[in-house]
Amino acid sequence: MPIPFARSMAGPRASDVAKHSQVGYIGGTRAAGAPMYICLCNGLTDRDVRANCEGGCSVAMVYRSLGCEPQCGKCVPFVRQMLREQTSVSAEAGGDD
Repeated sequence: MPIPFARSMAGPRASDVAKHSQVGYIGGTRAAGAPMYICLCNGLTDRDVRANCEGGCSVAMVYRSLGCEPQCGKCVPFVRQMLREQTSVSAEAGGDD
């Protein structure tokens, strides 16, 4: 007799992951303030990446500062995009003196 599949053993549902994944970042539909997973291989959220990216930082430097490295590489374009956004926000905040 097979063992019944327990819900608790199933892990997160696809809809739960989609709410906090890269798809929401592209479409901009995620809830403001909710963490979003950028790298599922390493379990990194946008908050983790933003806290470790500074002006002039590379993707490799971000991962090194977080103590990991990209595994499958699907997150690299999103981290790169976040670095660009961080740089543009910093440039706009600095303004011309």
